[in-house]
Amino acid sequence: MLKRLFKKLKKIEQKEIVNNYKEPSIFKDFEFAVFSGEVGENAFSHINIWYKEFEKSNMNFLILLSNEEALLMLKASYPLANFILLDNKSKIDDFFTRYTTLKAIFYISNTGNIANFLYQTHLKHIFIGHGDSDKSSSAHKFFRVYDEIWVAGDAHIDRIKNARFNLNGLEFKKVGQPAMLEILEKKAIIKDKKLLYLPTWEGLYFEQDYSSLAHIQDIISCIDFKISIKLHPFTGKKIKEYKDLEEKIQNANVIDRKIKLSDVINDYNYFICDISSVITSVLALDCPIFLYMPKDKVIKIAKSNMHYCEYCYVFSNLEEFKIVFRRVVNGDDYLKTNRQRAIEYILNIKDTLNNTFIKELHNLKDIK
Repeated sequence: MLKRLFKKLKKIEQKEIVNNYKEPSIFKDFEFAVFSGEVGENAFSHINIWYKEFEKSNMNFLILLSNEEALLMLKASYPLANFILLDNKSKIDDFFTRYTTLKAIFYISNTGNIANFLYQTHLKHIFIGHGDSDKSSSAHKFFRVYDEIWVAGDAHIDRIKNARFNLNGLEFKKVGQPAMLEILEKKAIIKDKKLLYLPTWEGLYFEQDYSSLAHIQDIISCIDFKISIKLHPFTGKKIKEYKDLEEKIQNANVIDRKIKLSDVINDYNYFICDISSVITSVLALDCPIFLYMPKDKVIKIAKSNMHYCEYCYVFSNLEEFKIVFRRVVNGDDYLKTNRQRAIEYILNIKDTLNNTFIKELHNLKDIK
């Protein structure tokens, strides 16, 4: 009874915050908008990747959201940011009649509600994504609705080209991985063996569940040096028994899933991953990556010109993991050369270090 009452009071409080939230002054010349059509934690995690990068540009930008919960979460983390809630078509139409200085809208994920913005044909519509990976969602025909896709490097371009559909004039710009800059700058030599295990969540559908969550404790038992585990923030959304998985993990340091990966990643020199964008993140450190690929599922991935198995130590079961893990940890890092090629191909270190993303933002200022 009390629990329901507290929930009800919380909802009333949140509703008041949203209703009392004031939009930024329309007299400010906002040049860009960043839109997330996701809800709650999804929108929060996606915006979180890019907010600081736009802030570094010293240009006026808006964050557009379609969900109240997302607004509340983001406003708590970025109280000085300019957020606008556009949760229906009439609000969107009204928005465009008032904010006339916009030159481009950046999209962080592909959601159906993007269609409500595309009729603004005088604007540039640019996809920037929320991570770089070979997941099948990285290359499909929906991308043709955009004017441009800003990608990290050649890998994402090749994924789309290898999908073999008509691009209809779609343009690509290579801007590196701005979020990786902090990781690269902190990069240091770690003398002791330290491993970070980064299982992905179980996904919405069985076919897309590439997670090793069911094997965590078995994998841990094979490792005889310091290991930490950081679960994906959405762990337990589909399979409820994983919701409190941290409490069941033994013989490993468990990192709060809400902590940003970039804040902890530099403390490790070995990584275990599932198929997800974290592979790209840890790749920047040029350390051995052990990748779980389940054999009981058809792995549907977007094909770049460099497969995971060329630069990651792939395993599908415990025995395979034991063999490859011992070999690498004992000094035979035989994929190192390939991994260094993958770093350039996927991450595009040159444009990352040169702040090409911010330079391209400034180039958009000249659009008439």
